[in-house]
Amino acid sequence: MNEPALPRPTAAGRILHAPGHHAARLSRQPWAAVDALARTWLAAGLDVVVVTDRPDHGLEGRVPYAVLVSGEDACLQSHAPGTLYRLTGILELVRGKVPRTAVPVLASPRLRLGELAPALARARGRERRMLLLPLLNALVPARLVARTLARHAGPPVYGSPASRARL
Repeated sequence: MNEPALPRPTAAGRILHAPGHHAARLSRQPWAAVDALARTWLAAGLDVVVVTDRPDHGLEGRVPYAVLVSGEDACLQSHAPGTLYRLTGILELVRGKVPRTAVPVLASPRLRLGELAPALARARGRERRMLLLPLLNALVPARLVARTLARHAGPPVYGSPASRARL
């Protein structure tokens, strides 16, 4: 499949690859963090392009930044050093699914087992499935996360001060 060429940002630009970014998800995490980060960069005078894999994203006219539909390959081919940011989770990161030339954006909080235990005890059916990923993320050793983050293009962007402190 031929993917559209992305603009090559200068040092004053950012490409934020956010798979699944869609208008219907703007108020939900981690996409709310993507929106806030892109707006923050715009306010700082940076050129921002958010790349989604959703052709039906519906973001035109709803957000002040540019939105393009493309895949990770196009992002990797068109970025200048230090300009490609990738929305990711802890498990995806330590499994090597995030290119090392990208700066990780960890938008979702890292919960502790003690914080998850009460929710797991009360959860039923679908609720338990929704808690599976936060549970797996909580089980990943912090040292492994730190070693993995050190191998990427730049220091990670955290969605919250709590996540920064826990990693």
